[in-house]
Amino acid sequence: MKNNTLVIPKLDWQDSLKAFALLGILLNHLVEEFHKGPLFTGFENFSPIRLLAWIGDFGPGVFILCSGIGLTWAALHRNKVGFAPVAFYKRRLLRIFPLYMALHLILLALAIVTPESVLRDHHAFPLSLAHPKMLLSILGLRFTDSLFFFISPSWWFVWLVIQLYLIFPVLYLLMRRIGIQRFLLMALAITLICRAFGILFPMAIPWKTYSWLLGIFFGTRLAEFCAGMAIAYYLKQHHTSCSRFQSPGVILLWCLPILICGLTAQLYPMGKIISYPLISLSMAGIFYAIWQSGLKKIPALAGIITWIGVESY
Repeated sequence: MKNNTLVIPKLDWQDSLKAFALLGILLNHLVEEFHKGPLFTGFENFSPIRLLAWIGDFGPGVFILCSGIGLTWAALHRNKVGFAPVAFYKRRLLRIFPLYMALHLILLALAIVTPESVLRDHHAFPLSLAHPKMLLSILGLRFTDSLFFFISPSWWFVWLVIQLYLIFPVLYLLMRRIGIQRFLLMALAITLICRAFGILFPMAIPWKTYSWLLGIFFGTRLAEFCAGMAIAYYLKQHHTSCSRFQSPGVILLWCLPILICGLTAQLYPMGKIISYPLISLSMAGIFYAIWQSGLKKIPALAGIITWIGVESY
């Protein structure tokens, strides 16, 4: 009997990017517990661990890029049977919502057995299914400032991912129609315009500038996602059976100065228009170089890193 199961080739470095990004995010939160306030606001505040923690705070950008890579890589290999948006949405819903909803239910269950005084000390939000904010949060609809960081600040990423998933079929078809160069220019232009608008005209948007730049509206992070899409498209077109780019050393030489430029830009209000795309792309490149240059050749360590990446969502 013929096996019709679709086999999608594995990009062995993709999980390592997510693992390094997650470790950076965890380092950021750990250091924040001991150093209240901004971790790094200028070179007068320099220390190696605080600098690494500050850089780790940009880890979600790597996840955005990896999302673009993974979705596009899978879609390109499913293209033999046709790209089906309905099936795509079904797979995405089953991937993110069960666990995300389960976390809410666990929290609500804890509210039943935990003394009210303890809850009042630790949570400034309604722990009840009857409250609209809780219902909207369970559905992933975190589209206001009060909802964006509701319950857990890190859950803002869920709302951004939902937006990107919703728009992905349109982006995918557009990229294949106009080519990756024009596609990337379009995505970069939209991103820069959206970010500049939020900085220059903060009163014209219904959100705080920080929420806007972080991704409460997907347009401010579109370039990172579309860059991931373009990477997957490039690999499929030019390296059908190969998942490697140029040598890790060359990539590292390119990415280190770009990262420095991005971090420097982040220190200035107008620099934040371009800082996130620069930091996310350069961090991903550095993580790729670290993985390819040696870590993947150490079986035990490579296995741990891959496991972290696979389980990171």
